[in-house]
Amino acid sequence: MKDYKIIQDPVHGSMRVDGMFLDLLQTPEVQRLYGIRQLGPTYLVYPGANHTRFEHSLGAFHTAKRMAGALNLSEDDRKLLKSAALLHDVGHGPYSHTLENIYEQIFGIDHHEMGIKVITGKYDMVGKGIYKERIHEILGMNGLDPKEVAGLLNGSPKGKEYLGQMIHGGIDVDKIDYLLRDAHYTGAVHGVIDLPRLLEVLEIHDNELMITRKGITSIEEMLMGRSLMFLSVYLHKTVRIIEGMMGKCVESVARDLGDFQRMNDSEFMGILLSRKGYAGEIAGMIKFRRLFKSVYSLPAKDASGKQTERLGEIGKSMESRTEFENDVCRKAGIKEGYAIVDIPAADNIIAKELGDFAKSLKIIDDGKVSHLEKYTPITSFLSERKIPDWCIMVSAHPDHTAAVKKAVESLLFR
Repeated sequence: MKDYKIIQDPVHGSMRVDGMFLDLLQTPEVQRLYGIRQLGPTYLVYPGANHTRFEHSLGAFHTAKRMAGALNLSEDDRKLLKSAALLHDVGHGPYSHTLENIYEQIFGIDHHEMGIKVITGKYDMVGKGIYKERIHEILGMNGLDPKEVAGLLNGSPKGKEYLGQMIHGGIDVDKIDYLLRDAHYTGAVHGVIDLPRLLEVLEIHDNELMITRKGITSIEEMLMGRSLMFLSVYLHKTVRIIEGMMGKCVESVARDLGDFQRMNDSEFMGILLSRKGYAGEIAGMIKFRRLFKSVYSLPAKDASGKQTERLGEIGKSMESRTEFENDVCRKAGIKEGYAIVDIPAADNIIAKELGDFAKSLKIIDDGKVSHLEKYTPITSFLSERKIPDWCIMVSAHPDHTAAVKKAVESLLFR
């Protein structure tokens, strides 16, 4: 009997999974990821974006396998890296990052922390009696410390920082796979990167993952691709509107969701659709794609200092944003929840994150170590680029667009 499987993947081709990794793959915690879309409701804008966290986890595992081979890692390092790559998303709740902030508010932890609890056996994601062995037991039976595997999700083992960087760093297996996979399924070419070339220009030096000088172009390509994917896919205006609708819907029933973190997308949407009143109405609108419409937006390049300050006040917390939304609804003469305010970040946090990742990358050149910014201006560009290119967007129920637009214009910068 074969103790391996060959899985065909549209991004990576044939992927071999064997031994312990096949056992991990078949656990309910990992199988649950079949029901969680990688890009949440983005399929309502890009119809092909129905790929799941399961196939992404497999892709990250396969990429880790290739990266470990390219860097000639030891067998122990390979097992640790591939295990963390395969399991890195087991803590995700339904609709992935779409509901991440609400997820944190309800449970007080993010998906990384939840993943650590699942991997170490401190949280039962599925329910007792469904499986023979849990993830931490499979890891233990194969000579791995679950805490060490889980630690790679948000840290690095001392003396082996490169392993943590391969899971959560500037050029990690997670980003490599999701850029390739998201580009494939959305049809957006921005995320396409040359993986074989990228693997050739990586090097471990002083226990850190670095790039050789000849790999600068490959890294620029990856960094720019990620920036453009944020602009064109992840922060697409219609995607943001749908996420806003879903967020408002969940906020209205946040304390009555049951085992939210154990659900997949369809189970969660089923619960929302079963609710009476606002939650059920908005969930039905999402299901049948009758979406709110953008009635007001301000390009980031056109915002004055005073306007940016005002937006910072409105967007500083969920409470202040909701207060402004309610003011708009009252002014427009409509029910609360029928206008949604989206202020991505007054401090351009997404661009800052992209720039910080770029600046953290190190170049090894004839044995000398420098930061990427010494060789290319791309780090400064990423830090300064406005992502998204608008600083506020207000959307409204399609029956009330004119009234909401008028109300926003009278209240926003008065």
